[in-house]
Amino acid sequence: MTAFLPTEIIFLILGYLTPQQVVPTLTLNSHWFKAVSQYIYNHLSINSRKKLNGCVNLFYETGKHHHHQKKNGFYSGHNYPALVHTLDLSHLPCCGILNDFMLRQLTLETYFLTKINLHNCHTITNIALGQLLERCVHLLHLYIAGATKVNYRALLYSGAHTTVRQLQTLNIYLLPNFFAYISTKKVVLLKSLLNLHTLKLGQLYEEHPDLWQCFTSLRVVWFHRVSDHQIYSLLKTTPALHSLTLIHCKLSSLTLREFPTCLVHLSYENSHEDLPVYTSCKGLETLSLKHTSRLSWPTVRLLFQQSPWLKRFVSPPLSTVRPRQWLDLIKYCPHITHLGLLGISVDHAMLEEMFKAYPCLIELQVVPSVSNNELSKLLPLWPMPCLRILVWNPHVPLEIVEMLPRVYPCLEVVDLNVSRDSTSAHILKQTLDAWPYLYACHGLEDFCTQREKNYFYWLKYNDVW
Repeated sequence: MTAFLPTEIIFLILGYLTPQQVVPTLTLNSHWFKAVSQYIYNHLSINSRKKLNGCVNLFYETGKHHHHQKKNGFYSGHNYPALVHTLDLSHLPCCGILNDFMLRQLTLETYFLTKINLHNCHTITNIALGQLLERCVHLLHLYIAGATKVNYRALLYSGAHTTVRQLQTLNIYLLPNFFAYISTKKVVLLKSLLNLHTLKLGQLYEEHPDLWQCFTSLRVVWFHRVSDHQIYSLLKTTPALHSLTLIHCKLSSLTLREFPTCLVHLSYENSHEDLPVYTSCKGLETLSLKHTSRLSWPTVRLLFQQSPWLKRFVSPPLSTVRPRQWLDLIKYCPHITHLGLLGISVDHAMLEEMFKAYPCLIELQVVPSVSNNELSKLLPLWPMPCLRILVWNPHVPLEIVEMLPRVYPCLEVVDLNVSRDSTSAHILKQTLDAWPYLYACHGLEDFCTQREKNYFYWLKYNDVW
């Protein structure tokens, strides 16, 4: 019966297996071989030089055999590159490992590639990226944060215009010179090509006065250390913007008044100014005010009142606000699924009320302004079967740590403040092994080095993707 299962059902089955358990299923029969190969190569993440060289050789040789229809030789005739839809090169340990030649060999036959991440690939040039855009005509999402040799000329490569017109996402964070010295003629050409939905960028040193006219179709914007003038120029040209993230950005009242009326997701982080509330902030589903120190409590409370469908909330560090005042979040926003209580006063009664009001939390971060180790006693009392991310700063005793896999069985990311010694090593290792879906953890690097690396990657995920 299993020999003829639909591919979608096989994918669901494979989702419950570890990578080591997936590989043997390739040998069941030809139907499973095709389905499992598609599952393995659909999202290809390369994190080492050895894996990079292996994939380059495999893709080049099998693609060549498939192209020439050769059945003999060491490599099979199965066209593995054509199965790749997402190519993630952001995990490579050294930024100089990938060069133009290897990128070309790796993507020569990836006809159906829709997403590629070249984070910190400093040796990739405009020619290599332009040729990639020419070959991969189905590409929709391009992430080149930190690829310092690349600039706007790659988008204007003569054979890449068709692909550039359909791009939906462009991440050029850490590329301050990406649009440097661009001429009016090039701006006009770029404007005719770009139809982006998502743009991520950092500080720009040089810009053309008409540059922002190229981004009128944007729906999602992520800015880091971008000047007030640049933000104002963009907001004036993007009336349909519904997601705005501003990190380390200083805004004037004039820019704040340009916030679009349809804004749904607002992240205003690491700022030192208050956020005046205008009518445009109504109906928010995401509100992140992380490390925005000078916000006033009336501003935050008014945002609660105007956002009854709020699902994600990260608090500003208002340590002077009493814990009971934060219960207004429960009163006005009953649909929270992602909750971050960072840098505020937290007590036992407040957390108990929040756990009772939000039993289906997916993400929970508790980093109070004053550490209170008694708060950890609440953890085993309130099971949350949907919780995926737990960041807990108060100290957690070992006897409570042992209970957590039963209380939060589906954790994928965990950061706990736990005492480590020779007697606790065995208990902590058993606890980590009891979470089958655990991807990243922090503070327990002696027991899970790879997961520790994954945790720091998780922290910078928005920068990379």
